[in-house]
This record gives sequence, C-alpha cells and structure tokens, in this order.
Amino acid sequence: MSDSSLSSIMAMLDGLVDWERRDRSAMSVDTKPARDLLERLGNPQTRFRAVHVTGTKGKGSVCALVDAGLRRAGLATGRYASPHVEQINERIALNGQQIGDGPLAWCLSRALAARQEAIVDGTAGHKASWFDVWTAAAFLSFAEHHVDWAVVECGVGGLRDSTNVLDADVAVLTNVDLEHTSILGSTCEAIAREKLGILSAGKPLVTCVSRYAPLGGFVSDVARSRGGYVVYVETLVGEPLQSQNARLADAVLAQLHLPPLDKWTIDSTHLPGRQEVVYVPTQAGNSATIPVVLDGAHVPSSLSALLYDLERSPRLRGPCAAVIGLGADKDMQGMVRALMNRVVTVLATANQHGAPAHDPLDLACAARRCGLQAVEIHDPLNAVREAISEVQTREGDGWVLVTGSLHLIGVVRPYLRELCRSHAAAYEELAN
Repeated sequence: MSDSSLSSIMAMLDGLVDWERRDRSAMSVDTKPARDLLERLGNPQTRFRAVHVTGTKGKGSVCALVDAGLRRAGLATGRYASPHVEQINERIALNGQQIGDGPLAWCLSRALAARQEAIVDGTAGHKASWFDVWTAAAFLSFAEHHVDWAVVECGVGGLRDSTNVLDADVAVLTNVDLEHTSILGSTCEAIAREKLGILSAGKPLVTCVSRYAPLGGFVSDVARSRGGYVVYVETLVGEPLQSQNARLADAVLAQLHLPPLDKWTIDSTHLPGRQEVVYVPTQAGNSATIPVVLDGAHVPSSLSALLYDLERSPRLRGPCAAVIGLGADKDMQGMVRALMNRVVTVLATANQHGAPAHDPLDLACAARRCGLQAVEIHDPLNAVREAISEVQTREGDGWVLVTGSLHLIGVVRPYLRELCRSHAAAYEELAN
C-alpha cells in the first residue's frame, strides 16, 4: 500500500477515542474490545511467545534491550511500544526495524474492518479505542511476519490494558511510582496490583522492585496469589539507569535460557528521547556546540535519577537551562522540586499534542515558588531557542535539558536535527 493509503487509514483511526490525547480521568479500561477484535482476526496473539513489560519508567528501554538480546540469539522478534516520538511506525518494530507503511496500513485496515464487524454484530469490539485497534494490528503484524517472540510494552497499568490479552512467558515490572492515579489507584500498592495483572500462572515476574522494600513483600504476595513467582533484580545505590535496565533485561533473558547482553549490544541499543544528546551549533558560528539532552522523564523519581546520571558527564557540569512541558495528570510540583539546585533557569512550555496539559504559566509559577528562575514560553521551539541563547550568555560550558514528555521531545527533535544538519553535528549517546 502507498503512503496515501496509510494516511487515509490514519484519518479513520483518528476518529476513534484516543486516550493519549484525552483527559484520562474519564478513561474506560477493559480488555474485552481488544479480545473481540483479535478473535475476529484469528487470535494472532497465540502464534508467538511473548515478554510483557509494565512499570512506571524504563519500559521502553527494557523492551528494546530484551528485543536486542533475543535477536542476538538468532530469534525473529516483534516489539510493540507506546507512545511514538516522531513517526507513528515507531510503535511496531519487526526484527529491530520499524514497520513499513504498506504492512502497517494493511494490518490497521484489517483491525479497523474487525471493529466494523463488531459494530454490526453489537459485540464488545464496537467500543474499541484507537489503542485497541493498534494493539490488534501490532499482534497481527507479528503473526503475519512469523516472529518467534514479541516484546510488548503495556499502555497504561496492566490488568485491564489492551495488551493484556497475552499469555506471556515472562512478565516484567520495571518499578512502581505514583502515576495515572485516577485510573490505577492513589497508592503504590494499588498501582502495583494493577500492573501485576499481566502475570500469568506458573510464570515468572522479573522486577527491580527491591525484595527488601515494603513494596517488595506486597509484590511477592500478589504474584503468589496469581500463581506466579518473583525474580528480583536488586539495583545498586547510584547505579546508572542504563545499567539497571541492562541487568533487568539480562534477568529476563536468563529466564529464557539465553545469554546475557554484551557491551556492544547495550551501547548500541537506544531509543529516541531517552538520555539522547544532540550537539547544536553556537551562534558564534565556529566549531563550538551546546549539548541538548532529550529525555521524556515524566515522574519526579525518574527526573531525579536522570539528573543524577547526567551529573556524571564532564560535558554536562556547566549551567543548565531546562525546557519542560507536562501532561495534566503529572505531578507538577514534584517535577519542579526535582529541578531544584540542578538548573539555573526553567522554561515552561506546552506539550502541543492535543492531550490535556499543565498550563506553562502554572508550571512557571510552581518553579518560582521553589526558588527557581522561570519563564513561560508556550511554543516549544521558541522555548528551546531561548534556552540555547540563555546558556550561551553564561560562563562555563552550559547545556540544555528538554524533559517532561515524549510528546514534547517529538516536537523538538526534528527542529534540532535540522539545526544540526547544516553544522554536521552528530547525535550521540551520553555514555559515549
């Protein structure tokens, strides 16, 4: 199919309920619509084995690492992720490469046709959301491409998430923090219970939740009640996020009796907007560049861990200007507190994705209440321009952080790429 075919199908899809762009406090979560679609498609999710990943942070990176480990062992893989950063095709990867427009259009059209059949028959699939249709299309694509394994990232929660139609061989809980409280519950225990709903009887749950923490015992109890068991991966104090994610992925691979990741695989496996560094030219027009770090951290603990990691880099020890945009369901005050004593100025901006978001003025006011210099700039690209200009006027090797949302990263990233193209600046991972 042509790109125009995919465009027309996306236009039809965009008429469905898309909870990534709506107030999630009213979100209805249920696996029945996705199950109905998949049954009409011949239950493709039964034609491959799966690793199912949930958690507050690190899901995407762990999925990418597990996928890389499976491919290194000679296995054909599919990976389902959300949200995408720039291109919608990013959500489905086949053997490490994002799906092409033609195959994507075909799978989505089949899933939409199944939804139309459900409307006619009056079954659960008639309520299928945008994400339900995408999930069905992803699993159909994996089956059609004869993958051995799928590595699947949960959308929201676990138990009632559209992806929880799998009987996964391994479930992964990266960690638990307060998020989506209007849907998942107002305590870490309630959220953990919801996320642990992806665990199947007799199967392992691999997690970085410490067995020695109060939540660790709760996780063990819930896993036992579901007939599963827990494999704990204890993190070290001050351990870099990349190392934590790699050790968690290694524990998953060990459950599948596969070899651990090697250094080259770890270093070469990265996702857009996860500790990504772009070096942009300075206004002086010489060879000097300013590092701009892109990371979609959206909860305070994740942002704190990110900043702790970044402090290790000699190139990121100068003054930092932080561009931040947050969804309306995110902890604005907590995110601002995480920036205290670590940035010289905050540039509050809009998410510009269509989803409810914190007003930049409110975000800037919250930063000022924490003693931070802050300004609100609604347009994200103007905010980034101002941030780059700001650090150039200060002494020391300044840098810029863009954070708070992968949707924000998706807006900023093409602009930075174009800015760098004429300067021949390269992307590189912070670890390099």
